Amino acid sequence: MRLQLLSIVVLAASAAQAEKWANFEVLPDGLFSGVTYANGSTTLISLGSGAAYSFDLDGAEAQPEAAATLLSKRYTACWGTPLDNAGVDEGVRALKGWAGNGHSLASGDNNAYIGYNRRGVVVYYCIDRPHSEGNLDNRDIDYALRNMDHDCGFYKSGYFQWNGTPEIVGKANDNVAICVGR
Repeated sequence: MRLQLLSIVVLAASAAQAEKWANFEVLPDGLFSGVTYANGSTTLISLGSGAAYSFDLDGAEAQPEAAATLLSKRYTACWGTPLDNAGVDEGVRALKGWAGNGHSLASGDNNAYIGYNRRGVVVYYCIDRPHSEGNLDNRDIDYALRNMDHDCGFYKSGYFQWNGTPEIVGKANDNVAICVGR
């Protein structure tokens, strides 16, 4: 019998490591707009104060690369790191507040994201390809979270991507390099 495209494919975790940003602990809590550059560094702008913060990659203390599940029109990757429950909940509320009934995000020459940093957790929406655009609403966030919670576990780090798009919704430790397009 021929396997259907809808069959689940589980990819084993590889020896590669998820990169982290150095000195990220100086970033205050809040909602940020970010850009990730080709070299993996990032610049974030606080949507509250307008202050800018830049971080370079730090290869130390890297996490194992996420294990992934592919099912038809979705892709879920899980690091499985436990996250602060209140940080996740507050991040989800903030991202939903930004997204509402639909909010567009476009990348220019570099990948772009919106993220909420709280209690060591970032909940984010990423456009993971230069010169691309996406639109996120609260139903999309709920859909992505349901898939992450099902595949990764509640309050565990991971991300969700719709196949064929550069759009990612994720939750991770706040110093993990996100939206790097690698």
